[in-house]
Amino acid sequence: MSLEDEKRRLISEVYQVVLQSERYDVFIDVWEDYFMKVLSSQENIDLPAELASDVEVGKLGTLEVEDSEITSHFERAFGLLEKMGRTIGRPLTAQEIVDRKQQPAVMISKNAKIEALNEAAQQLFGAPVTIDDLSPIFYEDTIDNVRQFLKSFGRDRGQNYTFFLDTNLSEGQKNKQAEDYLFIARPISLVTDDTPRLLVFALQMNWNRTVEEFLEDLYGLTSKELWIVREVCSGKTLKELADLSGRSILTLRNQMKSIQSKTDVNSQIDLVQKILTLANIMEKHSLQTVTRTCLELPSRRDIPVAGKRLMPVYFIGPEKGRPVLFIHGMLDGVAVNKKVLDALQEFDIRLVAPVRPYFDDSPPAYTAKTAPEEFAQDLKYIIEALELGPLPVMGHMAGSVYAFAAAAYLPKKICGIFNVSGGIPIITHNQFYGMASRQRVFALTALFSPKIFSTIIRFGVSEIDNGNECSVMKALYGKTRLDRQIVEGDNTISSVVFEGYRFTVTQGHKAFETDSYHVTRDWSAYVELARQPTILVHGRHDPVVTIGTVQDFEKRCPDTRLFEIEDSGQLIFYHRPRQVLSQLEGLFVNP
Repeated sequence: MSLEDEKRRLISEVYQVVLQSERYDVFIDVWEDYFMKVLSSQENIDLPAELASDVEVGKLGTLEVEDSEITSHFERAFGLLEKMGRTIGRPLTAQEIVDRKQQPAVMISKNAKIEALNEAAQQLFGAPVTIDDLSPIFYEDTIDNVRQFLKSFGRDRGQNYTFFLDTNLSEGQKNKQAEDYLFIARPISLVTDDTPRLLVFALQMNWNRTVEEFLEDLYGLTSKELWIVREVCSGKTLKELADLSGRSILTLRNQMKSIQSKTDVNSQIDLVQKILTLANIMEKHSLQTVTRTCLELPSRRDIPVAGKRLMPVYFIGPEKGRPVLFIHGMLDGVAVNKKVLDALQEFDIRLVAPVRPYFDDSPPAYTAKTAPEEFAQDLKYIIEALELGPLPVMGHMAGSVYAFAAAAYLPKKICGIFNVSGGIPIITHNQFYGMASRQRVFALTALFSPKIFSTIIRFGVSEIDNGNECSVMKALYGKTRLDRQIVEGDNTISSVVFEGYRFTVTQGHKAFETDSYHVTRDWSAYVELARQPTILVHGRHDPVVTIGTVQDFEKRCPDTRLFEIEDSGQLIFYHRPRQVLSQLEGLFVNP
């Protein structure tokens, strides 16, 4: 395909992704094809060997990437997204709704026709046309109840309750695939035509003693409460439980209120969905998985900083643990998984994690070029407000820029630098070409085409707003095998990673844009000013900052030690937290 053909294809895809955010990964593929072809077509693509920190973007060599026509289309697309606003997501179709369910899910129209079903439902039901075709799985009277419920649609527009469907498990009809499922029916209306429908979906039963022990620890449920939860999750009503146990219905209702309060749900249906989802995840991931509830950070304090702003600060780890200033990166946020929490407990470390401006709900501040210096001054307020003595600073991923800046400008308050999967100053163009292809495209786009890069990030924000964080992950990692496999194979890590995406885009694209400015440039000035001992922990297969470039950085920086972790990529803090935190010990100042 010629460059002109690539250009036309790109322009078309720009508007496609505005209307269909789920095409983000496809769009990035198209942009990568066009962008790299532009780079290779340059007659003089001689990037300077040394990239000075004050070189203006777009003036390196004679490289010309920001084609005026392409730029105008990107700017127009950006404007369209801003006009559409972030609160108006593209309405989901019936098929898209069922496809988001992992377990069998079916959408039933008001006239009892099967409107959509996902792949798991096809395997279970075959190719049903009406609800009558579901009868081998459900009792006939259950089908009749569904039919009566559908007829009531329209007479009571306020009805929004959810109910269980009894599965036919008699000897003659027993279905081995269906026996472990609890089916729930929920009224739903599509934005597209506001016609009420019924969504039928399955929750899989994976109840065992291990689940009970976990619920005891997590929610403090008593043995009697666990019995109620187990039986309700199997489809029994409180009246049936009263008959079985000999307790009064009033007693059981009071116990259910206690259970709902402890588990932070508002209804029995929410309780069932929460508990069974948790049980299913635990079975699948052998107790290494936690729900997003476990990502909620234990405490937060908003501390006044420069300009009388309030900066959110989270505290992660044992309350009396040794404090470490944690500087989050560009896409990782401050959420952690259970592995990290356990490692923090083991090494008696408490992370003090301020949220930088534009991330999450931290108020806007700083200019892009001076953000690290301005953040260092805010850290001074935080350290003094918390009455912390000299403490190590931990820079995670892109947070390494800010960690070195903090050490440089706060030499009496920072006693050591501990960077994990951290970036290093970009001083040669070879550092870009050592990256995995997808990371290289993002980095070079940020450097040479900032206007276009802003729109690319805005597209990603739209995709995250629509709940498609997985698509963004695939766009960022491309075919990088190790980290992508880790995210896709470990729910505890994917939860943290996706939470980080949401953390970054809460206020739009500005946070990502600011950090991208620094991680694609030479910020050696901060390194040269920082005199504290430095420890670098890095995965040997990091696709963004290659281990070779980190080894070179260690050689040219005095009092710097590098610890390499085998069989790991960029996500080592979540994947191998014990190995990471074990290297921090030497940076603490003895009282």
